[in-house]
Formats: sequence, C-alpha cells, structure tokens
Amino acid sequence: MTEIEILNNSQLGFIQNAIYTVAMVISTFIAFRVARVANEKNANILGKS
Repeated sequence: MTEIEILNNSQLGFIQNAIYTVAMVISTFIAFRVARVANEKNANILGKS
C-alpha cells in the first residue's frame, strides 16, 4: 500500500465513526424526547413501551 491509500483508508474510518456518533446522539435525543412526551401525556403501558 502506498501512503495515500493508507491515509485514504484512515479518513474513511474517521468519517464512518463520525456518522455513527452523530446518529447515536440524534437517536438518544429522540428517545428521551419521546419518553418525556409519553410521561407528560400519561400514556398507558402500551404507549410507554
């Protein structure tokens, strides 16, 4: 492998890691928001699960 291929592969890894991190942050935010709304509206057991 040449130096440029090694750098390219590491950059692709960093990009995938960044996309995964952003997706996890957004998913966590949505999950907590849904939980808060369900708690405020006094949802039943089926709605909370």
